[in-house]
Amino acid sequence: GNSGTLDVWSVGCIMARMLTGRALFPGETEMHQIDLIINLLGFPSDDLLDTIDDSARNYVLTTFQRVEGKDFRAFFNAIHDDADALDLLGRMLKLDLRERCSASEALRQSYFTEVYGNEEQEMVCPFTDPLEGTESSVEWFRDVVYQKLEDINAMRASEIQE
Repeated sequence: GNSGTLDVWSVGCIMARMLTGRALFPGETEMHQIDLIINLLGFPSDDLLDTIDDSARNYVLTTFQRVEGKDFRAFFNAIHDDADALDLLGRMLKLDLRERCSASEALRQSYFTEVYGNEEQEMVCPFTDPLEGTESSVEWFRDVVYQKLEDINAMRASEIQE
């Protein structure tokens, strides 16, 4: 499936936020967010548009302007000048998921050389469920999510008061 390359897109957005300190596509609505994506990455190619259903394709064609993507390095260089990081971001944030790098390809990029070296290694990350063997019901998860949201809300409220 495509979930791996969809996840790589998400990781790219998170990485961009970590590098810049702000959301990459801070859209206020879905339309606004798509507009921001197209303005940075460019209007979808005809080849990409041919892969989506007719109603979605017509919607894109009639709603969004055909714009060229921005020079990715120039866009980010003002904020962050790590060429390896920007190269990796460019590979993760491809509009067409067929052109987007996979997670294992991303892990082999020079951005990670300092961390993992140049050795060719098998990219296998076994999943370990930290909750395995615990009593975790839907209600327990609901309570944890609620508590985390309360923590975030309290933190933001204290930032506003400062």
